[in-house]
Amino acid sequence: ASIPFELYDDDSRAKKFEARLRNISAGGLSVNTKTELPDRESFLCCFSIEEGEKYSLKAVKLRSFAVGDHYHTALRFAMISSADYNRINSYARVIDFLKKTRIFEEFSDDDLRLVVRAGKKIFVREGQMVFSENIEGRNFYIVLSGKIKISRSSPHQGAVGEKYLATIHSGEFFGEMALLRKVKRSAAAQALADSVLFQIERDQLERILLEHKGISPEALQDFYFGVHRASG
Repeated sequence: ASIPFELYDDDSRAKKFEARLRNISAGGLSVNTKTELPDRESFLCCFSIEEGEKYSLKAVKLRSFAVGDHYHTALRFAMISSADYNRINSYARVIDFLKKTRIFEEFSDDDLRLVVRAGKKIFVREGQMVFSENIEGRNFYIVLSGKIKISRSSPHQGAVGEKYLATIHSGEFFGEMALLRKVKRSAAAQALADSVLFQIERDQLERILLEHKGISPEALQDFYFGVHRASG
């Protein structure tokens, strides 16, 4: 998987199972294994979904079934703090959100986990500028909630006014040219309401994509084609 994940028999970590993470939510996770996991009281799941955040959570086996030459197993977290629950739930929601975003629609869950590691959620208040016109673009944004106004300056009779271009709503994205090349912003972005954005920094995304060769070339090609099409 694209995030560090290890599965042990218990707190002693005496036995480690060969397991690949499939999906994760605040309630638990699902894994692929070559052999069926034994029925036992609990397992220890160790993983990291963001830089610097490590989790070691006990989980119980819910169900398991064979698929081809491996097994799919669902595990439910036995104990989880409210802080860990909220962080993991937030992470899972971003993954689900990216799946519904047009330029990421061809990405697998593993691919999306790489994208999430390249970004972060930010909060902007109503009236706050996300970025200004004529500055170099370094970040790309997806609106998780709220709405963002896109506008550019418009000189008129010696004065500089504002020309409205668009309103970006939840599930939509903006600033995508920053992922294609280093250019100055041709417009400004301002929050029309308190908003939560997922911000992806260009250099960080490129570094992660170069370091992890597992992302499919087809998905990457479709992504950049989608960005280019959206920006055109």
